[in-house]
Amino acid sequence: MTIGDVCEPSGLSRFKIYRLQKKGLFPHSIKLCPRAVRWPLDEVKVAVIVRRAAFGSDEAVCFLVANMQATRSA
Repeated sequence: MTIGDVCEPSGLSRFKIYRLQKKGLFPHSIKLCPRAVRWPLDEVKVAVIVRRAAFGSDEAVCFLVANMQATRSA
């Protein structure tokens, strides 16, 4: 998914997505080439659902994102 594709279902701005990414609260993008990054659709869907269900609890979201990152790199 492109950044625009991620913004729409999540309801987040580009700035907010990158800020959450830095804090470990949103899945990291995958760098395809120097000027192109994409997000896996399934990771974005799960992250959006958990963010909405967590009701402001960053711990649950952070745990989920860390597990997704670990699974991706394994």
